[in-house]
Amino acid sequence: MTRAAPRPKPREAAPAPSLTARAVRGFAWAFTGSAGQAVLQIAATIVLARLLTPAQFGSVAAALLVIGLAQLVTQLGVSAALVHRGDLVDVDVAAAFWFSTLIALVIAAGLALAAPALDPLVGLPRDSLLLPLLAPALLLAGVAAVPLGLLQRRLRFRALTVVDLLAAGPATIGVSVALALAGFGPSALAWAENVAALVTAIGYAAAARPAVRPPSPAAASACLRPMLRFGSGYSLTQLGNWLAQNADNLVVANVLGTAPLGVYTRAYNLLSETAAADGGAADKVLFPAMARVRN
Repeated sequence: MTRAAPRPKPREAAPAPSLTARAVRGFAWAFTGSAGQAVLQIAATIVLARLLTPAQFGSVAAALLVIGLAQLVTQLGVSAALVHRGDLVDVDVAAAFWFSTLIALVIAAGLALAAPALDPLVGLPRDSLLLPLLAPALLLAGVAAVPLGLLQRRLRFRALTVVDLLAAGPATIGVSVALALAGFGPSALAWAENVAALVTAIGYAAAARPAVRPPSPAAASACLRPMLRFGSGYSLTQLGNWLAQNADNLVVANVLGTAPLGVYTRAYNLLSETAAADGGAADKVLFPAMARVRN
């Protein structure tokens, strides 16, 4: 009789990387994305400065002030609440997704209808079409909020970086430069924002694959209450941060007009892009990492 060959020993599974290692690797990816976006933004500013006037830059910057503030209101910290929540099930994700999407839809529609009353508040003429044109970007930001929270919760910063660079490069720069060359004026920047928001929403959703089956109203309400309690406080801090970063732009837009705002925002962005790269990367990584060890 021949002796049976010895069975190979099963290979031991490699130990899972520690939270510190995952956070460091996540910071490396986030910093790569932030630095890449900064380089692309500076290059786009240099090119577009030769295609658009300061007044055209300023008019879009003024409209984006309204869009940015409305985005804080639409999300109500739901994305951050998903990152912070201890146990997360599909019904939580679905309830947050539909809440964020529906709120964004309502506010985007209201913003488009109220544009003639809102335009003078940021130095735009009442007949400006920029706010209605940028309303889809606000809706798409609501769609992307929950997938973004899930990717941050899972520390999947490589996927976030890839999507963000695609949105900043081919979407924002490619579309804005092409339309500016075609003579679209400030609408070129607005359309670029919409295309970038579409790429971001699709990319985040494809990477995160959130549960989207609508829950019952009772189940959705039970899931959303604790998330909104946490998210409301988070949104207040974000609102304070937004005011600190944009109060100067509001003053320039109302007192001096859109042309000086265009010069001011271009100069400020060129100076702040490099400083925001490391700070933005740390902010993206440390919040979900610290949420895992909050107890």
